[in-house]
Amino acid sequence: METDLARSLRTAKRKVQYDTQCKRVLGNKLVLAWILRRAVREFAGMPLEVIRRCIEAAEISTVEVAPGESGEGRITGQANEDAVPGEGTIYYDIRFQAMLPGNGENLVLLMNVEAQKKYRPGYEIVTRGIFYGARMLSSQLDTEFFIPDYNGLRKVCSIWICMNAPSGIGNAIAEYSIKKRDVVPGIADRPLAYIL
Repeated sequence: METDLARSLRTAKRKVQYDTQCKRVLGNKLVLAWILRRAVREFAGMPLEVIRRCIEAAEISTVEVAPGESGEGRITGQANEDAVPGEGTIYYDIRFQAMLPGNGENLVLLMNVEAQKKYRPGYEIVTRGIFYGARMLSSQLDTEFFIPDYNGLRKVCSIWICMNAPSGIGNAIAEYSIKKRDVVPGIADRPLAYIL
């Protein structure tokens, strides 16, 4: 019996860079498990099946299930649209939650995976990624946390898969994050407070 992933890959053939087909392949939980294991330190070294079970229902900007089939291997739940009055609307390619096993409700990561066809689309992808991450943080107000309890804020990860990279770059992975730097030393470091 052909799996959902096999069917998506067969259908995609060479069209995997086309938006809908790419999202369909990337929206498969096993594919996402591989991505998380490689790109998110909390999942490094975990068995793929464990990671797959950590992936909560998610939303792909175009969700499609073949008639009569469950689409069981694909993610389906969280809204992919983020609209803020006066700030516009952005659409995430794939957005989901991942709960770290055995760590309880407080260690839920809010994830976003974006497929970028052009490596250099005319703007800095890292800047767009920072914007998406910032929107994922601010959108948690009154859902994941309430003022003044900012400690309920969940960590967010925005992963960008860039196709057609120059040959000198290949399959590189880079991470951008918030880090403490002492200008004048003396403040105790509490990374759990800012690793978002």
